[in-house]
Amino acid sequence: DAIDALVDPTLFDPAIATSRFRLSLTDMGEYLYLPALMERLSAIAPGVSIEVVALDFREIDDRIRRGEVDMAISSAPPSDRVWSEVLFIERYVCVTGDPASESEAPISAEELGMLRFAVIDASTGHHRAQATLARLIDRQVALQVPHLATLPATLARGGLAALMPSRIAREVVLDSRVGARELPGEFGPVEVRCLAL
Repeated sequence: DAIDALVDPTLFDPAIATSRFRLSLTDMGEYLYLPALMERLSAIAPGVSIEVVALDFREIDDRIRRGEVDMAISSAPPSDRVWSEVLFIERYVCVTGDPASESEAPISAEELGMLRFAVIDASTGHHRAQATLARLIDRQVALQVPHLATLPATLARGGLAALMPSRIAREVVLDSRVGARELPGEFGPVEVRCLAL
């Protein structure tokens, strides 16, 4: 619904449009947003197509300005070089390979310090959560991956933990043998934005 509000109906008629849009997302964004987006487009804009372009938050402003990407959904900090609109506020949680570790209480810094972590590449924009974790504890990084695809199974089978946005974590917990815990207060909220020209 937030994306619908961004499109001016006097300039774009979705029922007859045959446009192709290049949307930049992380693989987490693909996992979470594409099913609902494509369902909605099929219903209201059947002639519109989407090309997903891998998101590197360090380059997204330049890629939008050069016309390589029409729009991005990212938690990257906003700049004044492109237009942005907050879609929603997100928070990070700690996903562990042990579903029995789920608890209503936030995980403590001491408990975080006992975990071995899988880290998703910083180019995806999750570096702020990783930096907060590094300030809190002397973390043990057992695995660094470029994307989310195999991470849930790897966490479950390898006894690892990872920081993930809560919306992704909810889906991962439903689909895998993992558990999730809230993080301490030092991990503040994150604005997820739509970026465009």
